Amino acid sequence: MGLAVFVFNDANCFALAEAASGSGRGHENVLAVILGSGVGGAQVVGGRVIDGAGGVAGEWGHGTILATRFGAPPQDLPHFACGCGRKGCVNTVGGARGLEALHRALTGAASTSREIVARWKKREAAEARTVAAYMELVGQPLAYAVNITGAAIVVAGGGLATDAAFVAALDAAVRERILRRTAQPLVVPSRHAAEAGLAGAAIAGFEALGHG
Repeated sequence: MGLAVFVFNDANCFALAEAASGSGRGHENVLAVILGSGVGGAQVVGGRVIDGAGGVAGEWGHGTILATRFGAPPQDLPHFACGCGRKGCVNTVGGARGLEALHRALTGAASTSREIVARWKKREAAEARTVAAYMELVGQPLAYAVNITGAAIVVAGGGLATDAAFVAALDAAVRERILRRTAQPLVVPSRHAAEAGLAGAAIAGFEALGHG
């Protein structure tokens, strides 16, 4: 058709949309985190995506950084293998499949992420322990990411982030661990949901053509 074609990372597109007209609107420094089947991330500063060397930036979901013990008395946790080739990445527990794997490791039960969250909200003991472990394991590296990036707001998207109570619990876990203190919500659900990627791709495309 004689038209220019551009390729953009889906997390970057999500971040652009949320920073422009979603939950990150009005903030200079926006960190976007994807809690879908796995974990992704991107950062927008001044309306522009931070694009690192090799096109990689904001990927807080990778690196062997997870704790291997949780609770009192402490229980040993495995470092699950990650698709990137390492073990112990946030990506291995931070998404829906990771929450399910964590639940199996702690309880031996095979449940879907939706079932785990629903039972946690009913304060069932096994699921409460799993979600508490999740908040500790994921909250700490996300707090690191906030400290390093200086993000003013963290917009959460993906399947797990569609539950407001779950995001609120993660927000509390992160705010408890960051250097700066704030009474205002820091980790918030996305506003655009499924449309964020398309909206962000449109924004990125206009910018690439010089129309941004």
